[in-house]
Order: sequence, then C-alpha cells, then structure tokens
Amino acid sequence: MPKINFNVEDRAEFSIDLNKILIKNPSSTFFARIDGRGMSDNGVSDGDVLIIDKSLNPKENSLVVCFLDGGFTLKRFNRIMMDLYQENIVWGVVIYIIKKV
Repeated sequence: MPKINFNVEDRAEFSIDLNKILIKNPSSTFFARIDGRGMSDNGVSDGDVLIIDKSLNPKENSLVVCFLDGGFTLKRFNRIMMDLYQENIVWGVVIYIIKKV
C-alpha cells in the first residue's frame, strides 16, 4: 500500500501550497477545465482541471493542449504530430490532471 506522509497532530493549522508542489515554472503554467468527454479513454473526464506548462517540449504519448481551427483541444502527442509541432500547433504540455472524487 502507498504510504501517506503527513502528521496533522503536529500542526495546529494544516495547510498545503499546491503551487509549490505542482508548479515548477509559474510564468508559463496555466489551468484549464475540461468541457466534454472526448478524452475519457485517456483518463480525462468532463470537469477535470488540467495544469499545463507551456515551457515544456512534448514527449511521445504525453497529453498536450493544441490550438486547432481557432480553438483549444486536448490530444495525445505522437510521431505524426511531431511534424506539426514545428508549426506551433502544440500550445502546452499537461503536467497534472486534478479530478473531483
């Protein structure tokens, strides 16, 4: 089983700064909420929040936000897209998905 690392009893006030934990490049990091079910096969659900870093280069099979036909869409990055990447179609790389349980 995974180990959880925190001890609430040691602190009168328990707080966590998700910016410090999840964001390495604040000036190039953005949040977006998913509207639709088109990526449910990839583990992304309607209402999920994406954390996107524009400073990263996409790797094979990473989730990327693309700007296509005047709008943003979520795609799996693959070799075919690598040719298109040179044309700046990839807007940013998804680094985290926040889900509501």
